[in-house]
Amino acid sequence: MKKMLGALLCVSSLILVGCSNSSNNGTTSSASNNEPASQSQPVSSASSANNEKNTNPFETFRSGLDDAGYEYEVITPFFQLVGASAGEKYTFEFGSAELYQFEEGSDALADAIKNGTLAVEGFGTIPCEVHDNFALILNVTENEDTIKSLFQSL
Repeated sequence: MKKMLGALLCVSSLILVGCSNSSNNGTTSSASNNEPASQSQPVSSASSANNEKNTNPFETFRSGLDDAGYEYEVITPFFQLVGASAGEKYTFEFGSAELYQFEEGSDALADAIKNGTLAVEGFGTIPCEVHDNFALILNVTENEDTIKSLFQSL
């Protein structure tokens, strides 16, 4: 089971990396300017003095990662493969986190809530955390609780 999950995660990562916007490749920063679905818009830099939530959940998540002091690369994955309307993948030295946003009432969201997994077209299912209309696939060797807490705050 672990070998199968590991292989699935590896294949998933390769697919997700392959679909990233070419302007996103090699962007390592804790204040990335990438938006979901390859939309480029300026992102204000994170500040501890700014405690207000950003209206964009991906900006909010990145701000939390910035505040925690994590360095990461942001990639826009093929979020459509899991039935999401938007998504971002964050790659750290200690692993990765994939954040997906779903339309309210979508079948993919209902399945994720029911099964605790995301179905990836052609590859099976991957375990995930679900909160509101978001799903998180977390594959890290450390900082799991902090990242889960950021996710739950969205």
